[in-house]
Amino acid sequence: MQIMNGQAPPALDWENIAFMPSPPNVNPIPVPWQSGLGGRKIDDDIINDYKKKDGWELVYNTFNTSQVYNPSYFMLYNKYKGIIRTYFYFVTPSAYPSSNISYLLTLRGAKGPQSPMLNFAAKDIIKVDSNTNEVSQIQAYTVSNTGSWYATDFELAYDKNTSLTDFNDLQLNWSINPNTISQITLNGIETGTISGTVTQNKPELIFSVI
Repeated sequence: MQIMNGQAPPALDWENIAFMPSPPNVNPIPVPWQSGLGGRKIDDDIINDYKKKDGWELVYNTFNTSQVYNPSYFMLYNKYKGIIRTYFYFVTPSAYPSSNISYLLTLRGAKGPQSPMLNFAAKDIIKVDSNTNEVSQIQAYTVSNTGSWYATDFELAYDKNTSLTDFNDLQLNWSINPNTISQITLNGIETGTISGTVTQNKPELIFSVI
């Protein structure tokens, strides 16, 4: 895979470090799977699944020793399972009134409707002549204003045409949305109300799949 700006990401030996790379005089961030780490928003079934011997490879990384990004993130891909996973670390300026976090992965570009890449993540039964351009997940985590790790993954289907497709014609957009639903009232079959708050996207990533 290749990021849209064509630049190689900073190197990251994620298996053999205790803290993420950071500039001098910046409080270091522990790796997301560090034992005893509190506050992370990552499901237990994936927290210890990150090793190279199990098929994980680095796709992209923003952690470095010269600049701090908010959000900061790194992305792994499992060559055996076809799973792409992103670990996000970000600090919000204030507490978000969130009761869950939704992740949205979308195919963009002229070739998006023709790609089967998101079909496996979207449904259990696949129709070979019907492609999906958008998939989502919801996790029951609140957003922390003290800084925290967040992560999720999606299974990608093989698309034989990606190596022949220009970046502008096929892109993956990955976004995080903290949500709050305080009340749901349903009346009958066709009417109902939902009270809640949906915050702005935090964050949004765009990268190519070539």
